[in-house]
Amino acid sequence: MNPMTTARNRWTLRLAGAATVALLVGALVDSADAGPRNRKLDRQIRIMERVIDDMLVESPNWLVQSSHECRGSYDEGEGAVFTFDADLVHKGHFRSSKWKWWGGDHFFIFGDDDDDEEEDDDDYDRMSRSERREARKKMEQRSLRKQERLYKRGKTEIVEVIMDYGDLLTAVPDGEWIEIEVYLDDADYFYENDLRRLVVKAKMSDVRAFADEKIDEKTMVERVQVEES
Repeated sequence: MNPMTTARNRWTLRLAGAATVALLVGALVDSADAGPRNRKLDRQIRIMERVIDDMLVESPNWLVQSSHECRGSYDEGEGAVFTFDADLVHKGHFRSSKWKWWGGDHFFIFGDDDDDEEEDDDDYDRMSRSERREARKKMEQRSLRKQERLYKRGKTEIVEVIMDYGDLLTAVPDGEWIEIEVYLDDADYFYENDLRRLVVKAKMSDVRAFADEKIDEKTMVERVQVEES
């Protein structure tokens, strides 16, 4: 089974409530068409903020400070931009009673969630200095690999939100973009790879073509642009 399709099925269940509200409100606004375009667009941006917030709250990958983290805006000629600050669920630096090492500004934990703490403490006490240094190195590498997996899955979640819900922005012209911009906080993986900002964006014309089944999933994924800096 395609992993992207499986993930999308999960999102359909997780965001069913938000999507239903969004679709109903969008339909009402479209049918009434009572206000100026910017009012309609503002309502749609607020709806998309809620969808992204729901994704972040439910995400096993992204860690945010609040349940209303996303901020949306519109730049005429460019499109709709949604921003939020996020860390990873596993940061890679924590305090531990015994398995700890001061590295710069952080405490790193050396041990797995499934490890037996007493057994680890005994192993640590028996280690020589060089063995402890090697253990630290291995645990740092393990931690960074885990964070890398979270980050990759988090990027996939953002791509899916654009693909599945971006067409709610009916007031954004085809030639403009939907963009989600993430300011990356605190995790060691971001420091190690000099990552501060993630941008995922797609043309509204492509988002609508995918929603109308004029292009397939593979093509749509290829057209989504991901920028890291």
